[in-house]
Amino acid sequence: MPAKKRKRKSINLLPKDEFESSTAGRILKWALTTLRMIVISIEIVVVGGFLMRFWLDADNADLDHSIEQKKVLIESFADFEKDFRLVQTKLALFKNYTLEQNNKLPLFQLVISKLPNDLQMTSIATIDGGIEIMGISDSENSISQFITNLQADEKFDSVTLTEIGTKRDTPFVEFSLKVSIKMQSQNGET
Repeated sequence: MPAKKRKRKSINLLPKDEFESSTAGRILKWALTTLRMIVISIEIVVVGGFLMRFWLDADNADLDHSIEQKKVLIESFADFEKDFRLVQTKLALFKNYTLEQNNKLPLFQLVISKLPNDLQMTSIATIDGGIEIMGISDSENSISQFITNLQADEKFDSVTLTEIGTKRDTPFVEFSLKVSIKMQSQNGET
């Protein structure tokens, strides 16, 4: 028969401390082991954070470089942007001016249609609530006819002759008129 293997007994030459076998000793041993694991875990997180810092620094440097490049690009378009905004402002002013002029055009055409043949306008301008007309004529009769023509139109409230006279070197009579325009109500009635 084969020989039975004997179970080996281990001999511990270090005596077991009574403290480890007590409840307080076991709790203390468990607490120390657990705290040791917590400290090791925290150290792993700290070392990981330290190593992550190198990656974040490189990423931050790349972002700074990218921002600097974009800043230079934007600054290069600054003059163009300034010119573009200036042109837009000028276009807006021109649009407002031409819109005002187009609103006045029918009124100016009405005044021109009332001119006698021998009378010439030298200037026509809008003033508060009316029109100022300057011109020259061969005779005072033409000026009088022009005033009568304007007064006969229902769109004009009053016509005032502000200046009339001649100069030594010209045979023409120079005049200046102020024409008040009737205000229209909301529904288009005068």
